[in-house]
Amino acid sequence: MSQIDVFKAQEETWTPLLLFECVLQDGGVERWCTHRVRAEGNEYEPRVLRHSGFEMRLGAEEGLDYGSRLTVVLSNVDGRISQIDAATGWRGSRLKVKFGFFDVATGVPVSELAAVFAGVANPVE
Repeated sequence: MSQIDVFKAQEETWTPLLLFECVLQDGGVERWCTHRVRAEGNEYEPRVLRHSGFEMRLGAEEGLDYGSRLTVVLSNVDGRISQIDAATGWRGSRLKVKFGFFDVATGVPVSELAAVFAGVANPVE
């Protein structure tokens, strides 16, 4: 049984977080979360205000679950998201999302990270 399975079954547990990694068309990489955390040698900025969750479907032949659409709302108080939109744009960027449990006081994961979503971005709405 994985650490994630053990933690999610506990009555009291660490903080569950989603980590968002966006690889832009120009090769730049943006990493976001709801909290400032560090995982796998990368820092994730606390920009995620909310997300739509995942709509899960069953793949017919493979029998695998996958998310078909995900919407992410990011904080733009410093204008960083607008700058990226104007310079590079978001369309065609590759988005990967991982899940894990974190100690938010130290900003480090206490479980392994599991990939839960991979997709291609649309323009900003």
